[in-house]
Amino acid sequence: MTKRKETYLANKKAKVGERIACPVCGEVFTKKQYSQAFCCGECKDAFWNAKGDRHRSGYYEDYDAKHPERQKRRRLYGSNIVISVGGELTPRAQLDIVARLAETREDIETFG
Repeated sequence: MTKRKETYLANKKAKVGERIACPVCGEVFTKKQYSQAFCCGECKDAFWNAKGDRHRSGYYEDYDAKHPERQKRRRLYGSNIVISVGGELTPRAQLDIVARLAETREDIETFG
């Protein structure tokens, strides 16, 4: 676990009124709300935007190597469509899945 992540988790566990350090810039401040973990909104945004592993080149190759059983499922459903809202398939996702099923029928038959 990274130092930033450790600091973030420690800040989330801290009580209101305690002095904590920002995981991004290191500034020490007093926690004012139970959910506060960063000194400001800019640091919060920087922390979460830095976690964009899926945008680095080679991410999916590494992912497929670690999870070979999920590779075909990811190719079937795609990674850029909204699959569900509230646990139900969206109409758009239903149409996309049917189209992908037709295109990749051979892959699916050999998947099982």
